[in-house]
Amino acid sequence: MAANVPASETASKALKTIPEADVSLKKVQEIFDAAYLKTEIDKDGDLKIDDDGVKTFVRVDPARKLITFFSAWGFKASSPEVKKLQLLNKLNNEVIFVRFSMPQPATLWCDYQFLYDGGMTPHTLISNYKQFVRVASSAVSSKDPESLIGSD
Repeated sequence: MAANVPASETASKALKTIPEADVSLKKVQEIFDAAYLKTEIDKDGDLKIDDDGVKTFVRVDPARKLITFFSAWGFKASSPEVKKLQLLNKLNNEVIFVRFSMPQPATLWCDYQFLYDGGMTPHTLISNYKQFVRVASSAVSSKDPESLIGSD
């Protein structure tokens, strides 16, 4: 049980480098599960994390040594396209760390990628994930004064 593991041992595991060759979606899922986050592999083969209602997906690209976090929100059907594009420009201009796009007329896409070339630590993975969720969620909730995001 995690409660019986000394804090120094838990910290040591979080900082231990996972070799580049061992980084996989399964390994990433193990790290999130160890952090007590609810995970599952979705129908597209991506890792889905459901954390307080925010759904984030994770992909591992071994050829490019990239881990990608992404999430999507819906635009209201009544939102004019020009307004959605203006919002995307605003988000990409004002918000660092996360990229915003509109792959479909009703979808606001948020993503962030980082390299694991040479390996990574569980701490790095979880820290980047938490930052992604914090930045994306904050941007969606605070940078949309015309309420284009949501449903109608």
